[in-house]
Amino acid sequence: MATSDYNATNSILWIYTIYTQQWNTSGSGTHGTLLPKHRSTGTIIDSKNIIYIFGGKVELDMGSSVLTIFDDLFTFDINLLEWKNLSLPNHPSKQSHATLIPDGKIIYIGGVTQSNPGGNGTRLLMTDLTWSLKTAKSPDSVNIDPRVGHSAVLAPDNHTIVIFGGTQDGFAQITAYPVFVLLNVKSEPFQYSAPTPSGPIPPPLAFHTATLYQSYMIVAFGNITGPSNNTSAYVYLINLSNYTWVTQFGEPTPTDFGKTTPTELVIIICSIVAGLLIIGAISLSRYVKIMRISGDYVSSNFK
Repeated sequence: MATSDYNATNSILWIYTIYTQQWNTSGSGTHGTLLPKHRSTGTIIDSKNIIYIFGGKVELDMGSSVLTIFDDLFTFDINLLEWKNLSLPNHPSKQSHATLIPDGKIIYIGGVTQSNPGGNGTRLLMTDLTWSLKTAKSPDSVNIDPRVGHSAVLAPDNHTIVIFGGTQDGFAQITAYPVFVLLNVKSEPFQYSAPTPSGPIPPPLAFHTATLYQSYMIVAFGNITGPSNNTSAYVYLINLSNYTWVTQFGEPTPTDFGKTTPTELVIIICSIVAGLLIIGAISLSRYVKIMRISGDYVSSNFK
């Protein structure tokens, strides 16, 4: 395989401006410790405009003489154009998939190691500049396969991670089952579930992209895992409010995300009633006090 046109040490940063639809390079404008050139990273950006880049790999077609999988965690500050290499112990499997949750932690699911492609799909690790290992529970009837090449997006309820696709082995393209998995991270221990979506279900995919839009997850392209081993040129939509694969966006409808539960409704009603009682008691107390003052004033003037 010819590799002379590739350079595994070139880390030029390219920036795409959506509004102008133009690519630009920062050139020598960045500073700090540049990360080595690689692909298949677990990448996320937080609310402070800091990009976290974990793992990745280089292969023969990138100019490397051997397959190398990384376990470094780099950050890039968009505001300062600054790279940093965070050397943190107890890091997760290399080439994990990253999901940012509202409390600022990043959850890495699945991944591979240098000697064990496929990793362990039931191990979760979070970082808020320290790594910790979390093991999610799954129903007794559901076996969650280890996987790589999957996608993971945070649903609109902000505590359900939707995991789709992936392969048990990045080379043989063995389908990871269940293909559609939910992970509830609202409280510990985290909990897996595997509902079966309705509608025209797409083929099992790996190394695809998944993006959240309103209550829909948009899945595009990727490799079809299993016997076919073909690539996909299609885009698929799933409505996460009812876990239904659809062929077009529907009219906005009420979803389960953000609905008030019966318990929350009772709390709200009780709070309103309690507030009204307090206001009534205060008003009655002030009225009685005023009447007493008025009575004392009248009696004192007629003595």
